[in-house]
Amino acid sequence: MALTDKNLLCYIKTSGNPEKSTTGRPEIDRPKLRQILFESLPEHTVKWRHKLTRLEREGNTGGLTLHFADQPSQTGFDLIVGADGAWSKVRPLLSETKPIYSGIAGHAFRIPDAAKTSPLGYDLANRGTLFAHGDGKNISAQCMGDGSLSIAAWGRRPENWREQCGYDVYDARATKEACLQEFADWDPRLVSFTQCAEDHVVPRDLYMLPVGHRWNHVQGVTLIGDAAHLMGEYSRVLSDRASLLTIS
Repeated sequence: MALTDKNLLCYIKTSGNPEKSTTGRPEIDRPKLRQILFESLPEHTVKWRHKLTRLEREGNTGGLTLHFADQPSQTGFDLIVGADGAWSKVRPLLSETKPIYSGIAGHAFRIPDAAKTSPLGYDLANRGTLFAHGDGKNISAQCMGDGSLSIAAWGRRPENWREQCGYDVYDARATKEACLQEFADWDPRLVSFTQCAEDHVVPRDLYMLPVGHRWNHVQGVTLIGDAAHLMGEYSRVLSDRASLLTIS
């Protein structure tokens, strides 16, 4: 992993070991991990096409009922674990707190078969992750297990930026042109990550739960993952002008 400024001046760099993780924290792509976990379960454990719309308790201590969009409601559960992300349908039973906009948003790209399609970018990512910060903005590149690069370009933006930015945030050509302008004074090698990407772009807005978010114990219900502690890690980095990572 490498942390640089917008001119590719490196402040922090950690090297990996191809035979053994030096940190004790080996990585795996989420889809592959999900597949491994799914295939380890008994058949029919996972119920597909059950989109949860709300969770309801009968009275203060009654049973819990799951209501689905296109399936019959189900009840009789001893424990419900809300692992349903930022906009959890389970959280309201535990907390009235809702995610708030972090002030950070941007675009996600992908460079397939990066060793061939973007050899310079592939070398910069160095089979790991490159984070470049400066001027309240960020460009990152992460090497995935299939040889692609996951690219992101972030910045401080108003919550309604998609309507105010002046271009179609789903149009790859328009988005790439916007990135050229937004990062015009950045090292061209960093900007090239956005330009070498395939013609598919995903706009993203970073939301977060208040720091220290907690809830009182409720029998039979709990939360994990983003449903419990949605984090705005880039918002902390990009909003702190004194941070080492934002030195220009």
